[in-house]
Amino acid sequence: MTKKLIGSVVLAGVLASAASAVQITPFGYVGVIANFGFGDANKLPGEGTTGYLGVTGHIGVDFNFSGFKIGAGAMAGFAPLTIGTEGSYTNNTYVGWNGSLYRRPWVELSDLYLGYQGSGFDVALGRYNASKILATADWIGGHNQGFALAYQSSYFGIWATWVNDYLRNGYNANSSLAKDGRYGMDISGMGSYASSWNNFNVNNELFALGADFKFGEYVSLSPYAQYWLRNNGWSDTLQAGARLIVSFNAGPVKSTTTGRFLWSNNINNGGNGFMWQADQEFVFIDMIKLGGGYLSIGNIGLGGNTIVDRTRFYGQYLYPGAYNGTGLANRGYLDAGVNTWYVFTGFKLGEALDLDILYADGDYKEFSTILNYNIIGGEKLTWSVGGGYVTNGFGNAHTGLVYTKLKF
Repeated sequence: MTKKLIGSVVLAGVLASAASAVQITPFGYVGVIANFGFGDANKLPGEGTTGYLGVTGHIGVDFNFSGFKIGAGAMAGFAPLTIGTEGSYTNNTYVGWNGSLYRRPWVELSDLYLGYQGSGFDVALGRYNASKILATADWIGGHNQGFALAYQSSYFGIWATWVNDYLRNGYNANSSLAKDGRYGMDISGMGSYASSWNNFNVNNELFALGADFKFGEYVSLSPYAQYWLRNNGWSDTLQAGARLIVSFNAGPVKSTTTGRFLWSNNINNGGNGFMWQADQEFVFIDMIKLGGGYLSIGNIGLGGNTIVDRTRFYGQYLYPGAYNGTGLANRGYLDAGVNTWYVFTGFKLGEALDLDILYADGDYKEFSTILNYNIIGGEKLTWSVGGGYVTNGFGNAHTGLVYTKLKF
């Protein structure tokens, strides 16, 4: 009896010690978005308005054993209300099979990973949020399936990744490295990974490597290389590029100048493309934003050769019933031969309120105004509301949208 009692005490002590060594962190969000399209190019024929009310949820948990991590999570989304659409409740312009913004089965295993985090390193294998690991990458982000590795110190960083597949839920990166995603986009649709447990394939792989060099407080240079390996009829594509950021802080005036360059080569079909972008932002008294830029894509389009982008455009909110759970197919500003200039302004109040207004012209046209307000703001819990208006340069496609999102 004494031995059993001692054994129970020892076992309880071991379990308590193990439990104290495990850090358990839940993560996820729930969001609702309403998108109302009007104008001849952004609605179905014969309808005054075509739109939807979408609900998206993401829930997961991360177990951290002194740096070694195991995590799992699921994402689901559906449009319970559609306007001006043909078909049934579960099969219409926005809800259904391939080509729909909310794609069956409306639920996906978004996260399932092993990893390590500590001493500047961040590693993940499986399905994971690449935006958290590859936080400085220009063209890679959202939930990826594959492998990612990053190391960051005060003045140097390096990262590498293999992307076998990626989740399609509308997520797109923010022009600012300090912000995770453009407002509302990660709750604007629900697709899936193209592969699954019984349909795993190797036909659209991305291999990428990059580095970050910081020269003092105000200058950074980030070169990188990417290789798209394809077996689905597309050409393999080799890409090499760099991002240069120069900033200064003169008290009431802050400036950020960003230059991007990307060379692409179609290995099988031949041909080269040169993308370049110049972007200038001023912030006055930490409140008023003003700036502009120019984007030139070159002879090879980047819509199919990038997972996300760090432009300022919100045009993917237009023509939403386009592609497998996401409007990313609508990134016309990345089409081959497109040259676009843009100006923008805005207003921000700390981390609570952010207003972005942009006008773009040239081969790609857009006017957008997006407002985001954090009712509750913090690292552990954020509740935001927002909305806006997007049009193809006051042409024949218009979208009004509102959203709310609770993130933890």
